[in-house]
Amino acid sequence: MLGYVIAAFGVTWRLWANPASMAPTNGRSVLPDIYLSAWSMRYAATAIAHARLPALITTAVNAPQGINVMWNTTMLLPSVLLAPVTLLAGPQASLTVLITLGFADSAAVMFAVLRRWGAGIGAAAFAGALFGLSPALRMAAEDHYMLQAGARWWPVCTFGQAPPCSSSRLTTR
Repeated sequence: MLGYVIAAFGVTWRLWANPASMAPTNGRSVLPDIYLSAWSMRYAATAIAHARLPALITTAVNAPQGINVMWNTTMLLPSVLLAPVTLLAGPQASLTVLITLGFADSAAVMFAVLRRWGAGIGAAAFAGALFGLSPALRMAAEDHYMLQAGARWWPVCTFGQAPPCSSSRLTTR
């Protein structure tokens, strides 16, 4: 896991250079969904700072009609869990933490699933790094945090049900 965290820091080092103000870009500009994600982090942290849970409907965006927060990709659970980081360092720092943990967690979960299936440590470690630092997750981290943060569940949903049967585990009568 430590190796995956170090690799995740290596991928996100530019964001860690100034985590309170840096945002992922597509090479040219900051993509619009990042603003909604940063707002979501600040919204949840402000609610928790006032000793309440974030409302699921708000007029703070799209006034005067407002929005249903559950219909938007606001990532309420990560926003609530990272509220202390948001209050201390700002929403961009929370998003940087979320991205870094997303890379490391995705790699570690793939490693654990493959080890459960009986893969060797080296093969599982390589496959975990290949999955956790893949171009698909790197592209998702540029704009779609919810996909990158949720990628840790892909291996579990796909391969985590039960290990395959092998002839050594089968018994005959």
